[in-house]
Amino acid sequence: MHFLRNSLSIAIFSFVSANAFGQQNKPEDSLANTCPIPDFARINPDHKPALNDTINIFSGTTDIKQDKFAKFSGGVTFFSDQQAIIADELEVNQETETFSATGNIHFQNNSIDVFASELFASKESKATEMLDSAYQLNGNPGHGSAEKISISADGNLILTDASYSSCYGDKPDWLIKASEINISKEDNIGEA
Repeated sequence: MHFLRNSLSIAIFSFVSANAFGQQNKPEDSLANTCPIPDFARINPDHKPALNDTINIFSGTTDIKQDKFAKFSGGVTFFSDQQAIIADELEVNQETETFSATGNIHFQNNSIDVFASELFASKESKATEMLDSAYQLNGNPGHGSAEKISISADGNLILTDASYSSCYGDKPDWLIKASEINISKEDNIGEA
């Protein structure tokens, strides 16, 4: 990987699945034993999964205006068939089919856990954006931070002003910092 001053630099890296690595080696040599991957509890363990195109929201207080707008606050938990979110506040706009969340956000889907300060999502574009965030890829030691994380309809990630590493600790052995990191869900490849 070469980074030249005043020129465009691209780094391409692939991810090693902890499960695939562990199957090829003895358990004591597996990636999971040398670099344990954080495992976050499922946000929605006590409730049945939401049906397709249905969302469930639990909160301390709710303010609904003419079935067009709703504001939820106080320990908000949102979940659908694709994702789950914990936040301090969440607003849903039925007319624009969008929602936003603020404060102590934990976003979770099958690919990633994200902790952020703000979240914006659109049903029409099936895209989600989170600001001021830290992330952990699921089943993979890949983690880092980003000013903005965008998740597309196909599950691909675009990390803006971001870092990525598979090492843990205050001073990881290696770390990529880039203005943009793209992670392909289908190909399991990242590009910085």
